[in-house]
Amino acid sequence: MSAFNSLLSQGELGSFVVIEHPVMEKFVQFALCDSGGLLLDLPAQVLSEREFYNALRAFQGTNVVGSEFGVFDRPDGIEVARQYSFNATFSAADEAVSVVKLIFEKVFEISFNDELVVSLS
Repeated sequence: MSAFNSLLSQGELGSFVVIEHPVMEKFVQFALCDSGGLLLDLPAQVLSEREFYNALRAFQGTNVVGSEFGVFDRPDGIEVARQYSFNATFSAADEAVSVVKLIFEKVFEISFNDELVVSLS
């Protein structure tokens, strides 16, 4: 939780926190957004089919929403692909920690008590 608090209090726009399970090679990332909150971005392409459907079930009744958007070749360029991603914004570190736990346990099916590596950039 201290990484989230550091990001919220001292981070600059574009700074981010990554929580990773190095053995399983699964991660969750949050960026500091312009509203000052923590933006969860969980792209569907990093999920297996099982994890994708786990995410749909796990996020029901939460503020995490899935949406599809265009991927462009450059700013103001041509759309080259479509991407589906799960997103939410959190104003408090404890909210972000709760969704990290939900993702690791319900989406990735990995114990939240396993060795997770947290990095702040």
